[in-house]
Amino acid sequence: MTNDNGTKLVDMAIGKGLKVKSTMFPHKNIHKGTWVSPDGRHVNQIDHILINERFANNITDVRTYRGADCDSDHFLVASNLRVKLKTMSRNMRPEIVRYDVEKLRDSRKAREFPENIQKMAREFNSNPETVDEQWKIIKHTLGNVSEKVLGKAHRTKKPWFNAICQEALKRRKIARERWLNDANNQEEERIFRVKRKEAHNIFRCEKRKYVQNVIREAEQDYRSHNKRQL
Repeated sequence: MTNDNGTKLVDMAIGKGLKVKSTMFPHKNIHKGTWVSPDGRHVNQIDHILINERFANNITDVRTYRGADCDSDHFLVASNLRVKLKTMSRNMRPEIVRYDVEKLRDSRKAREFPENIQKMAREFNSNPETVDEQWKIIKHTLGNVSEKVLGKAHRTKKPWFNAICQEALKRRKIARERWLNDANNQEEERIFRVKRKEAHNIFRCEKRKYVQNVIREAEQDYRSHNKRQL
């Protein structure tokens, strides 16, 4: 059974040479539905995965994951894709290692870094004859000391997402799972919506604190003429 949007999807797939793979694999009903109504009583399959007919056999399974909490009335739709990996070329550029230079803000690390540079430079105790040899020594020294003292940088898309946010997200996820397992229970639905609102407010508050702290540090760096940190 489908509606006008479903018919349009089928027509588009036929016109573009695509195949709808979402409905081709046997699963339990809870693993087919992709959208739940606001009252939690109706679940429909309205999100689909399409692929070019040429590669249709590469998709071996499609199902939804109700446990993935995206704070949405849609469930996560995932597929198993069979691919052939291309052999990596030896001429590819090497990975650029980025070190956690933020640790140099710590006075102890700021002292430890040049001390280790000087110590390793004395251990080499050599007089390079060419610029290339000198550069190799400098590169090796800086790399080793940076790895030892600073370590590699771990980037995060949301640096404001701290332990408080993680705990709020955990509470929201637990409430959501309880509601999905008993969709007709109005009390579970009420608890989920309360936890959802609490999590949203906490995320917004922690993000605001982080941004204000960044601005405050930038102002301090500007007043102290610390252009590198600014």
